[in-house]
Amino acid sequence: MEDIDNEKMKSILDDYSLLFDNQSPIFNVDDKLSKSYIPDRIIARDKEILEIATNLKPIIRYSSPINMFIWGGSGVGKTITINHVLKTLSIGSKLKNKNVVIDFVKINCSISKTDTAVCLQILSYFSSRYKPSVKKGYLIRGQSIDYYLNQIWDFIRDRASQCETYAFILFFDEIDKWSENKKRLKEEKAQITLLYDFTRAHENKRIEANNCFIGIIAASNKMEFLTTLETSVTSSAGFNYMQFPDYNKENLFQILIDRIDAFKLNVISEELIRYVAKDIAERYNGDARKALDILKIAGKLAEANFQTKITLENIIEADKHIGVLATGEMIQNFSEHDKYLLLAIYLCEKYSVTSTTGLVYKTYTAICKIVKAKATSLGHNSRRITELYEKQILDIEKGIKGNTRIIKLRASISNNIENIYTPELKFLIENHISDIEIIINTASKRKS
Repeated sequence: MEDIDNEKMKSILDDYSLLFDNQSPIFNVDDKLSKSYIPDRIIARDKEILEIATNLKPIIRYSSPINMFIWGGSGVGKTITINHVLKTLSIGSKLKNKNVVIDFVKINCSISKTDTAVCLQILSYFSSRYKPSVKKGYLIRGQSIDYYLNQIWDFIRDRASQCETYAFILFFDEIDKWSENKKRLKEEKAQITLLYDFTRAHENKRIEANNCFIGIIAASNKMEFLTTLETSVTSSAGFNYMQFPDYNKENLFQILIDRIDAFKLNVISEELIRYVAKDIAERYNGDARKALDILKIAGKLAEANFQTKITLENIIEADKHIGVLATGEMIQNFSEHDKYLLLAIYLCEKYSVTSTTGLVYKTYTAICKIVKAKATSLGHNSRRITELYEKQILDIEKGIKGNTRIIKLRASISNNIENIYTPELKFLIENHISDIEIIINTASKRKS
């Protein structure tokens, strides 16, 4: 620590006392409102817990678990339920003196989007917990996938040799994010060969131990995800399909009440919690994460205003903040071609030209040419426009002639256009803006 004279030390201590010593009048245990918190009791998911457990139960009978594909909207408890069941299985089997050792590796595919990243995350898991003797430098980047896989097989074989029964469970959360890098267009099938490798590890003699079992759990908020994979992958995995329904307002109320001790006593009323639960159930399809985020942000707003209670005004302000974040997050999750499509509509609006389906498609294809991407078909674009309208991303009006549609961006998207129109993309477009101007100006002259 640097030398500090008495006067400076007093100043720092005064600032510290002002900023950090005062206890929060609002929060008790902030962590109970975080996304990483796993409660002891999972609410409104008894049926799903039982089904997941049934698919994993063969492990206790020294057999292979059933692979699962779990679908449901955002914030409906997929991740928290899976984590709860695996934790119960792992700890409970030890307490029951079962001769079973379970390794559970969760892959967040919104972060680990490549085969290399997935392999390195698995290797890091093994290394941090067991550190068995393997080749020096196994975590060095830049190696082939086969190199990393061979290291993983070594780890699994080593673990299986040390116990009577060994189960290795891989949980791919938001697996659709991983597959996005596997295909250029929506019409193409994603070849997730790494998934194939794990499901066929015994058959391909990567692992020959009879006491070793590998299970795959994949979760996504895209119901149709499995149809985007190569048939060889899905048939090999033999996924058991499970759906998590949306939480209703009563479910959300119970979830929020269960976390109420995140706040100090009497900081928030039951009436306000019911208001949040009802509002989120109706507007965000029962997204529990958004409900918890609203409470957390409302608490921070109350704290910043030196309040001792959370008010309706705090909740409304927090809801606005969540709305902005949700729109930005949604845009980030769009495919590249959706972004080019929305950018095409934005550019038409920028030049004050009516955005008909035909003009939007021509502008979209011009953007694809500029960024050296293969454009999708007019029919695909037309269907995608309808889907984006149904998701309240676009507004559509009927044109004067025939089946002409006039397309406009919703205000929430226009206000977040910088999430699409990045500086890099803007640089490319503006260096070729004359190509787009010709298309838009030609349409404008025809109209006049």
